Amino acid sequence: MMSPQRDSERGAALVEFALVLPLIMALTLGLITGGSAYNRKLSMINAVREGSRFAATLDGSTTWASSVQTRTVELATGDLTTSQVCVQLVKNGSVVSYGGYTYQALGSGCSSTTAPTVTVSSTDCVVKVWATRANQDKLQVIFFSSNLTLTSKSVARYEGSVTSTCNV
Repeated sequence: MMSPQRDSERGAALVEFALVLPLIMALTLGLITGGSAYNRKLSMINAVREGSRFAATLDGSTTWASSVQTRTVELATGDLTTSQVCVQLVKNGSVVSYGGYTYQALGSGCSSTTAPTVTVSSTDCVVKVWATRANQDKLQVIFFSSNLTLTSKSVARYEGSVTSTCNV
């Protein structure tokens, strides 16, 4: 037989569980959505980094920037669109223009304020690739949610075989 004192505490575990369950669920949901957003961020970082490496070795044709943009989107495996990816070939702080063509592709979400800043010598040519994924990911917890803006930036020295592109 159970003592009278145990009978009075019988429902206490259920009440404690009911109080703790929402906190456990909020933590679990936050971990899942945060992990998902972090996975997308890592995918973006890798795609942008590899996109700048690709751009650094690509010949300076008139389709250079759009080719880099397309390749970066492919590497992101569905996490980016071309409107979110920005590409520039820069020499001495200015976007390179050669043969009447400007070597940049700016998606609709691009601006000069989000571009990576880098200090290079006046003779060097660099590739800038950056991406912004705004308000597409949420950190969701039972009590609140927050929109996340994921960004990634990469700069690589231009090593393309068409050296005349950067010798202007």
